[in-house]
Amino acid sequence: MATHARVRQHHLLSRFASPLLAVLPGPSTLRRRLRVACSALAVAVAFSASTLSSPGDGLDLLRAATRAGADRLVELQHEDGTWSRQVGGDGELSITGRPGRALLAAHLVLDEPRYFAAAERSADALMSRLGHEARAASTSNLLFLAELGRDHDRPDCLEAARAAFHADLARRGAPSGAEAAREILARPNPTQWTDGAWRNYLLWNAGELAELARALGDAEWANELTLTLAESWVPKHDHGWYAMGAGRALALLARTPGARARELATVETALLRNNELIRGIPWNETPYDAFAYTMESAAALQGLLIAPDVEARLAGQDGLYWLARQQAPHGGWGASFSVFEGGVRAGSQDWVPAPEHAVDETPELNAEVLLALTTGLRSAPDVLPQG
Repeated sequence: MATHARVRQHHLLSRFASPLLAVLPGPSTLRRRLRVACSALAVAVAFSASTLSSPGDGLDLLRAATRAGADRLVELQHEDGTWSRQVGGDGELSITGRPGRALLAAHLVLDEPRYFAAAERSADALMSRLGHEARAASTSNLLFLAELGRDHDRPDCLEAARAAFHADLARRGAPSGAEAAREILARPNPTQWTDGAWRNYLLWNAGELAELARALGDAEWANELTLTLAESWVPKHDHGWYAMGAGRALALLARTPGARARELATVETALLRNNELIRGIPWNETPYDAFAYTMESAAALQGLLIAPDVEARLAGQDGLYWLARQQAPHGGWGASFSVFEGGVRAGSQDWVPAPEHAVDETPELNAEVLLALTTGLRSAPDVLPQG
């Protein structure tokens, strides 16, 4: 099955897609999969040996990728401040906060006024429709408005996000963080995914709610939500979206104080590190894959880069270098990438399009990679060798 045909990312983030097809290994494929597994191991060893030894070299790569990625988001933004679900489509209000937030993060690390101006256009679009259109009050949109208001002296955005957040809690019976976590994970599965894949997706999605509460100053509610989510469901690597769920959980736990959060972070870290195809990049479908999905990789890296474990943060930096090198010349990313240097021969079952084609690129996918890159730039002094 050609990996680029699945268009997984925009379906995941916008609406429930066609069922995920589980392809189980059979005896006739064993020899090929052993070859792929051994080849992937060789790539991992070679990459580990050739990782950039100079912090400056690595940071230059991340800065260049961040700038090109942010430029691409600015290019894809519509005049009204929104972005499309797919490149070339109509603007979609509900997903606009994610690219806006990525541009805010790029502005913070690169001090580029154009990125902030583009983010403000998005904020203005959301503010003009918040309270009138339900799509404007998506969690990712409110998180973007809260961070803009908190970090850039926009009290109107901060208060609007706070009002929408508390209005939603009131509609749900004002649950505590722990109660909200249990309610989220108990939601019935309306998809044709496995229940495990559904829960992994819910965990990834619920993570933004915890980040929103923290951005609004309600750290205790966010901590309750985070701990209850992590105690209730550990992503299973034999279900879809596990790397996204584990990556989000790890990022949340890294920001949560206390010994229990550290213990749970160790579990999520082990899940990602024990399933690496290459250093810092876990497998997303089966351990025999010769490719990884960009969205899942970005989510995993966002967790590893700030994990309590130093070795995990170093692995995250290595994985981030790899992901940065998958960037297309125009600054975007395709939905999947090969773990083999130079790709896999076209026509092979393991073939994925070359990075320069950016097949199945979406603004949301670009935004998630950009958030990983900016996380790497902010955390680099704490994890890279000095001198």
